[in-house]
Amino acid sequence: GMVTGLERTQMLCLRTEGELALVAGSSAIPLAEVIEYSPGRYSIDRNMIWQLVDASSTADARYTPSTARREVRKLETEAMYEDWRKAYRKLKKANPKKSDAWCSSRIARMDIARHRDPETIRRKMKM
Repeated sequence: GMVTGLERTQMLCLRTEGELALVAGSSAIPLAEVIEYSPGRYSIDRNMIWQLVDASSTADARYTPSTARREVRKLETEAMYEDWRKAYRKLKKANPKKSDAWCSSRIARMDIARHRDPETIRRKMKM
Protein backbone atom coordinates (compact mmCIF):
# COMPACT_ATOMS: atom_id res chain seq x y z
CA GLY A 1 0.00 0.00 0.00
CA MET A 2 0.90 3.68 -0.01
CA VAL A 3 2.92 5.05 2.91
CA THR A 4 3.52 8.72 3.62
CA GLY A 5 6.81 9.57 5.26
CA LEU A 6 7.99 12.97 6.39
CA GLU A 7 9.35 13.91 2.93
CA ARG A 8 7.59 11.73 0.34
CA THR A 9 4.87 9.17 -0.32
CA GLN A 10 5.72 5.82 -1.85
CA MET A 11 4.32 2.38 -2.47
CA LEU A 12 5.38 -0.08 0.25
CA CYS A 13 5.59 -3.72 -0.88
CA LEU A 14 6.35 -7.03 0.79
CA ARG A 15 9.08 -9.05 -0.93
CA THR A 16 8.63 -12.78 -0.39
CA GLU A 17 11.60 -14.12 -2.36
CA GLY A 18 14.29 -15.25 0.08
CA GLU A 19 14.08 -13.27 3.29
CA LEU A 20 10.82 -11.37 3.89
CA ALA A 21 11.43 -7.67 3.43
CA LEU A 22 9.57 -4.39 3.10
CA VAL A 23 10.46 -2.59 -0.13
CA ALA A 24 9.97 1.09 -0.94
CA GLY A 25 11.44 2.33 -4.22
CA SER A 26 14.97 0.98 -4.47
CA SER A 27 15.44 0.35 -0.72
CA ALA A 28 14.46 -2.65 1.37
CA ILE A 29 14.67 -3.67 5.02
CA PRO A 30 14.10 -7.12 6.52
CA LEU A 31 10.62 -7.53 7.96
CA ALA A 32 12.09 -8.96 11.17
CA GLU A 33 13.69 -5.59 11.92
CA VAL A 34 10.37 -3.75 11.62
CA ILE A 35 8.14 -6.03 13.70
CA GLU A 36 8.56 -6.00 17.48
CA TYR A 37 6.99 -8.34 20.01
CA SER A 38 5.85 -7.11 23.39
CA PRO A 39 4.18 -9.48 25.87
CA GLY A 40 0.91 -10.49 24.25
CA ARG A 41 1.11 -8.34 21.07
CA TYR A 42 3.08 -7.51 17.94
CA SER A 43 3.81 -3.93 16.85
CA ILE A 44 5.42 -2.23 13.89
CA ASP A 45 8.16 0.37 14.22
CA ARG A 46 6.65 3.32 12.32
CA ASN A 47 9.83 5.35 12.47
CA MET A 48 11.77 2.68 10.59
CA ILE A 49 9.10 2.52 7.89
CA TRP A 50 9.07 6.33 7.54
CA GLN A 51 12.85 6.32 7.34
CA LEU A 52 12.70 3.62 4.63
CA VAL A 53 10.16 5.60 2.61
CA ASP A 54 12.03 8.90 2.92
CA ALA A 55 15.47 7.42 2.22
CA SER A 56 14.57 5.48 -0.91
CA SER A 57 14.79 6.94 -4.38
CA THR A 58 11.68 6.97 -6.55
CA ALA A 59 13.74 7.05 -9.74
CA ASP A 60 14.70 3.97 -11.68
CA ALA A 61 18.50 3.71 -11.62
CA ARG A 62 18.48 2.31 -15.16
CA TYR A 63 16.70 5.38 -16.56
CA THR A 64 18.88 8.03 -18.15
CA PRO A 65 16.93 11.07 -19.33
CA SER A 66 17.40 12.12 -22.92
CA THR A 67 17.22 15.71 -24.08
CA ALA A 68 17.12 14.80 -27.76
CA ARG A 69 13.41 15.51 -28.24
CA ARG A 70 13.70 18.81 -26.38
CA GLU A 71 16.64 19.86 -28.56
CA VAL A 72 14.73 18.95 -31.74
CA ARG A 73 11.75 21.06 -30.61
CA LYS A 74 14.08 23.98 -29.83
CA LEU A 75 15.54 23.80 -33.33
CA GLU A 76 12.07 23.62 -34.90
CA THR A 77 10.95 26.64 -32.89
CA GLU A 78 14.04 28.62 -33.91
CA ALA A 79 13.39 27.72 -37.56
CA MET A 80 9.80 28.97 -37.20
CA TYR A 81 11.05 32.25 -35.69
CA GLU A 82 13.53 32.63 -38.57
CA ASP A 83 10.67 32.14 -41.06
CA TRP A 84 8.79 34.93 -39.27
CA ARG A 85 11.84 37.20 -39.50
CA LYS A 86 12.19 36.56 -43.23
CA ALA A 87 8.49 37.27 -43.79
CA TYR A 88 8.78 40.45 -41.69
CA ARG A 89 11.74 41.72 -43.73
CA LYS A 90 9.87 40.96 -46.95
CA LEU A 91 6.70 42.73 -45.77
CA LYS A 92 8.65 45.69 -44.39
CA LYS A 93 10.50 46.06 -47.70
CA ALA A 94 7.24 46.05 -49.65
CA ASN A 95 5.38 48.26 -47.10
CA PRO A 96 7.94 50.44 -45.29
CA LYS A 97 5.37 52.76 -43.70
CA LYS A 98 3.33 49.99 -42.07
CA SER A 99 3.75 49.27 -38.36
CA ASP A 100 5.22 46.13 -36.78
CA ALA A 101 1.76 45.24 -35.48
CA TRP A 102 0.41 45.32 -39.03
CA CYS A 103 3.27 43.07 -40.21
CA SER A 104 2.72 40.60 -37.39
CA SER A 105 -1.02 40.43 -38.12
CA ARG A 106 -0.22 39.65 -41.79
CA ILE A 107 2.27 36.95 -40.78
CA ALA A 108 -0.31 35.47 -38.36
CA ARG A 109 -2.56 34.79 -41.37
CA MET A 110 0.18 32.83 -43.15
CA ASP A 111 0.84 29.10 -42.78
CA ILE A 112 4.24 29.81 -41.22
CA ALA A 113 2.50 31.30 -38.16
CA ARG A 114 1.28 27.85 -37.06
CA HIS A 115 -1.73 29.39 -35.29
CA ARG A 116 0.35 31.72 -33.13
CA ASP A 117 -0.96 35.00 -31.81
CA PRO A 118 0.11 38.15 -33.73
CA GLU A 119 1.54 39.62 -30.52
CA THR A 120 3.80 36.58 -30.08
CA ILE A 121 4.93 36.92 -33.67
CA ARG A 122 5.61 40.65 -33.20
CA ARG A 123 7.86 39.95 -30.20
CA LYS A 124 9.88 37.29 -32.01
CA MET A 125 10.08 38.65 -35.56
CA LYS A 126 12.66 41.38 -34.82
CA MET A 127 15.13 39.47 -32.63
